[in-house]
Amino acid sequence: MAKIREEIAVQKAKETELNKTIHITEETMRAKQVLATMSHEIRSPLSGVVSMAEVLSTTKLDREQRELLDVMLSSGDMVLQIINDILDLSKVES
Repeated sequence: MAKIREEIAVQKAKETELNKTIHITEETMRAKQVLATMSHEIRSPLSGVVSMAEVLSTTKLDREQRELLDVMLSSGDMVLQIINDILDLSKVES
């Protein structure tokens, strides 16, 4: 009888550990989905801004305007690359 109680206790401990693992896995999956959604929501309008800045760069600009536009394009490209890197990282971890 003691052996059965011990086996039941071991099984309950395993079940508890499994439930914790499942909960952590579900939370991780939800967090990755939120990250992917947020990244998409940021990337889409930022891509539009960068694209319009690229169109603007084909127009006649004075030196100061060109410098400001170059900073804008460079910064936008860096943010897009960071977002892409975050998405790539979350895909690798999946």
